[in-house]
Amino acid sequence: MKQTSSFREAVRAYYKLHRNEGHRAQQALRMAKHSARYGASVDQYVRLHTNLQRRHHALMPNCAGNEQRYELPGGLYAIVKIEYDTDCGPPWENSDGHGVVSDWEHRGEADGRWELCEDHYSRRYYDWKETLKIAKRDGWGARNGDLMEAVRSDYEYLRSWCNDEWYYVGVVVELYGADDELIAEDSCWGYESYCEDYLCSEARSWLRWMLVNYRKQQREKCKQERIASRFRDAMECGV
Repeated sequence: MKQTSSFREAVRAYYKLHRNEGHRAQQALRMAKHSARYGASVDQYVRLHTNLQRRHHALMPNCAGNEQRYELPGGLYAIVKIEYDTDCGPPWENSDGHGVVSDWEHRGEADGRWELCEDHYSRRYYDWKETLKIAKRDGWGARNGDLMEAVRSDYEYLRSWCNDEWYYVGVVVELYGADDELIAEDSCWGYESYCEDYLCSEARSWLRWMLVNYRKQQREKCKQERIASRFRDAMECGV
């Protein structure tokens, strides 16, 4: 892809991009000058921010236990991992707002309860009658007033977890330099595995902040190097 030829044109192009990102004029100008001198080309920068806006297929691993490498301008790269969250228990124990679930019962009778899952001769049951009382008390189904539909929805949610149709995961984002040195990392756990769009949004947000902080550090490093260089020159000149 064709790159901007002159420094002035690069500053102008970067300035427009940084202003569109919401930075104030003076800050955008400083960032534009630094980006034009030390950063990737404008075209690479546009590609980066365009790619980060794409759907999760470009950024997220397709299932837990996998990772995906994502190339970035300037030799940087990110690794995004989706890992099983083995510390999370059953959903009805992790959070409020769920129905009444029995312990494992060996050869127990359903007694009108809905079977939630089974393991050989043991079963768990969902007590929809008691859950209906909770739903009425706590205002489940307040939008349409259908308490039984809300109870059924909760049952299906819990049953799908029992059947391994979804599981809890953690998202790990790591930013590396061109020398494979870890620059920054962030992670969060306890997400439902089916929330792919939300997971992708979180990963993009973390990666943006990592890149912003890295660029700030690089600008500060260049600034300190210039100060040190001027001091050495001054000392050599006997000032």
